Amino acid sequence: MQGWGRFVLLALGAILASGCGRGKATPEPYQFALLTDRPDGIYWQRVEQGFRRGLASFRVKIERYYPSDGGSIERDAGGLSGIVAMLQPGSESLDLLSKLSSVGVPVALVGGDLPGAVRACVVRPNYFAIGREAAGDLIAAGARTITIAGSYDPPGAMKELANGLFAAGRSDARIRVIEKETNKKEEISNIVKEVGREGRNGLFLVGREAVEEFQKSADASGSLPVAAITADTEQAKLLDTGRYRLLLIDNAENAGYRAARLLWDVSQGRSKVKDELIIPILKLRPVAK
Repeated sequence: MQGWGRFVLLALGAILASGCGRGKATPEPYQFALLTDRPDGIYWQRVEQGFRRGLASFRVKIERYYPSDGGSIERDAGGLSGIVAMLQPGSESLDLLSKLSSVGVPVALVGGDLPGAVRACVVRPNYFAIGREAAGDLIAAGARTITIAGSYDPPGAMKELANGLFAAGRSDARIRVIEKETNKKEEISNIVKEVGREGRNGLFLVGREAVEEFQKSADASGSLPVAAITADTEQAKLLDTGRYRLLLIDNAENAGYRAARLLWDVSQGRSKVKDELIIPILKLRPVAK
């Protein structure tokens, strides 16, 4: 026992001499920032919950920033291991992402409101994949042709959604874009009437305004197979009633988890920044007939 005691004392002395006993050997936590301009959104809270779950086995420090903080995220970005961002459309949000890309910190863009060409992001919207998935679901619900009605701002988003439809085997899909200058309510109502008369058609609503006007339409009887993509959590709750033959599955927590794992791999040098990976805002699945 005396020999073992001497060994333990020597080992303990070596540890203390190295500075571990003073806490210096404890590594600083990896620091991630969550950046959003929707501080009260249920969706963002679930993204954050999933992000924390994705890093549960690591020692990390997570900060939350908002654009209204006066650019503190830009000042602190140099010491971060990664940034998760969910921003609403607008030049200020794009300018902020451009500034973030210049500091060399990997950014995971969670959501579908900003153009997919933002190369600073680990995760970005893939409208092609979203359109392909929506088309597959609408076809499974009995649609022979699909009409797209949308009001998405990102350049090329509607084209990519349509390309996704074509890839799912619907070469006769057509695009109907709701322009900002038009009477959206009348336009949506006319589209719903037309699609309903032709039969065997599906309706793909793109964007909050399109879904909102569809909800108001007296012709939205629920007889059509309908899919939609929207970033509005409250709107999604209203749609999730079965009235419009629509079931929305909010995958926000999973989105946060995936973003956490991707950013962790990048911070550890196990993965390079990839801009082709996707996290759509909502996964949509119409109710089958």
